[in-house]
Amino acid sequence: MQFIETNENDITYIYTEFNIENVTYLVIFSKDDETLSYFNDDVDIAEHLINQQTYSIKFLVKDYLDDDNNNDLYSSPLEHKFGKKQISELKNKLEQAVYQHYLLFKPDCYVFVGERASLVRMYKKLCAKPSNFMLDFKSITDLGSNQDCFIVKTPSYKEIQYD
Repeated sequence: MQFIETNENDITYIYTEFNIENVTYLVIFSKDDETLSYFNDDVDIAEHLINQQTYSIKFLVKDYLDDDNNNDLYSSPLEHKFGKKQISELKNKLEQAVYQHYLLFKPDCYVFVGERASLVRMYKKLCAKPSNFMLDFKSITDLGSNQDCFIVKTPSYKEIQYD
């Protein structure tokens, strides 16, 4: 899996892409302090991110990023009805992207939001039944007022003790 680093408005993005059924997906990792600061408004989320090297994750269909006419960047691919096999492959590719990113950049945790109900379901599956290579990663689900925020703590995560 190849990661590409790009910079836009002084924010570094690291992304990778993969294909399933002729649909190209992007997984975008960002360590943007301004974006991450939005999570500070929710104590249940912020407590896990304080003093941790954190990346946010976005997952989307690549064509939608380039399509100025599409209002919903996180829509499912048009005219593609994925079955169990494709959903399983999608889950595995997402896990591989997170795992490979972790090996290269060694963050303490990841935070991501399911922008659509279908993404929330996918992320819950990812967190509930991780692949064997992800067993050392710990997930926290159902965070935020809409219960659509997720945190994945990596093996590098340091629990902070408060006195």
